Amino acid sequence: MYILKKPKPLGKAKKRSKENLRLLNMLNRYITDTSAVPVSILTRFWADQAAAITYKEIRKLIEDEEVSEEDLLNWSKDYSSFVTDTLEPMWLEAIIVGQLSSAILNEAKEQGFEFDATDVGIRNWIKDRGSEFVTNAVQEQKKAIQRLAMKAVREEMSQGELARVIRPCIGLTERQAQANLRYYNSIKEQMRKEHPRMKEETIVRRARDKALKYAEKQHRYRAETIAQTELAEAYSAGAHNGIIQAQEKGYIGHVRKVWVTARQENVCRFCEAVEGVSKEMEEYFDVGKCGTVLFPPAHPRCRCVVKYVEVKE
Repeated sequence: MYILKKPKPLGKAKKRSKENLRLLNMLNRYITDTSAVPVSILTRFWADQAAAITYKEIRKLIEDEEVSEEDLLNWSKDYSSFVTDTLEPMWLEAIIVGQLSSAILNEAKEQGFEFDATDVGIRNWIKDRGSEFVTNAVQEQKKAIQRLAMKAVREEMSQGELARVIRPCIGLTERQAQANLRYYNSIKEQMRKEHPRMKEETIVRRARDKALKYAEKQHRYRAETIAQTELAEAYSAGAHNGIIQAQEKGYIGHVRKVWVTARQENVCRFCEAVEGVSKEMEEYFDVGKCGTVLFPPAHPRCRCVVKYVEVKE
């Protein structure tokens, strides 16, 4: 799961070969056609989490200045269920679709190769990905709420007001939660200037309503980011594992992978820097500040792909 900020776009899109365009278009179509369902499930999931925590529990969190072990355990159970019920089936489907994109694998299938979606490599990938997702999601949620509580306390908000600010932010990243608080405070300040006779409770209520609507947009954006990134990750994992399976069964020989950047105008400079870079199957791509990856995505919402090329020896 990715929590870093998406890199800034580089500029105009570059031309791609027909094969590269085919690979990019397949991934884009799949994400576009598939992401709506997990986005809807995630937004409802966070709404349910927010509804499950009482204002009394939030006030206790504010007093202690940390999320309780009970809340962390409950969040961990929630995210584990989400992984089992939603992400694992989604990942498996994306893995199966991803291996269909490889021209080399399609040729191997004509010779009798059959992709095994129950292969140990795929099972381990899903297991590891699920554990990583739960851990990162819980820790990010913990950081977001604790930082929000500490910042709001320094601004001398009452516990009641702060509790109502925190609750809609459950499920947001630390960066998003802080942005929501800044927006809430800016609305209050603006209304005080524009309506000096307005009662303070009215100002607070209206600011809270606007912050709530903003939080809904933030939740949707984060849900879209997670859905698109997880679909892309599983899709690429499917293509990668398919090649490995075909090699192990003797259908194909030496294969290298080539990074193909997304052809949109908003491709980031880190991905553009590895455009056309060729690596051995188990070598990692160095994508600058995005880190090292075995295959795309390199960052949230990344739409890059890998092209597998058989080396004639």
